Amino acid sequence: MNKMTEDVLILKEACTLIKPEENYVSWKGVFVTLSSGLHIDAIRDKKHQSQNILFKYIIQDIWNIGIIIHRLAWLREKAIKDEFISNMWQLYASVDIEHFHTEFRSIMDYSAEIISHASNKEGQVPSSFRKLFHWLQKNQSNRTRIGDDLASVVESADWFIDFRGVRDALIHSGAFTLVFCDPKDGILFQIYGDHFKNLISHDILMFNKNVVYFERYAVMYLSHLLVYLECLAEVLKEKYKIIPFGKNASCSSPGFGIILDWMHSLLNLIEKTKG
Repeated sequence: MNKMTEDVLILKEACTLIKPEENYVSWKGVFVTLSSGLHIDAIRDKKHQSQNILFKYIIQDIWNIGIIIHRLAWLREKAIKDEFISNMWQLYASVDIEHFHTEFRSIMDYSAEIISHASNKEGQVPSSFRKLFHWLQKNQSNRTRIGDDLASVVESADWFIDFRGVRDALIHSGAFTLVFCDPKDGILFQIYGDHFKNLISHDILMFNKNVVYFERYAVMYLSHLLVYLECLAEVLKEKYKIIPFGKNASCSSPGFGIILDWMHSLLNLIEKTKG
């Protein structure tokens, strides 16, 4: 399967997890439903308390990402009409884009902790996603420690390696974000490493060879993230044997409607490019 076909499938699956309701848009699916079941188990039987907390952390961070995206979209609209906000647009937006990367990385590390708790050999499995991903590749016996089902979930997240490199450069290596052009052109940015090296380059996400559409970048990685979390929850549902607490568990955020619109726009763009 080529990269573009895979991106289309991931975007389509992610779109099924973000559901328009009467007055709001919600994130639904196995991950959110399992979280509600873990919460009930933690109250009733004091079981899975660590996993329950980690699931809550992830849901909170996804909610935070929704708020970041809502604020960026709102700020962009204001900046188009307001001279003062237009003058501050690039500075404000760059901070939110960096915050987006931080929240995203935290979610992946929380998921690694969940996997560590659920593995065949708890206590022998790294709880950082970066370490977990590379640890799994080093030795076939590590696959036995974690279990084939969870190992497959971790391996499916190879898309995260490039993203993690960008985030780590921002936090640890002095990389920085610049926002470009007029807000009417979109949320346009690049993250620079040493010697002004572009850290992001992906044809379908680019405004030009040096500048990235945040709208496309954000939902491409969010789509991969939501599908990854759903796959993880499917495995854990079988391991924990938890009876879901209702089938309508959901998480809503003001930004989820914007995320869904951006997903559809990127999906349409890729399909037109293919055709």
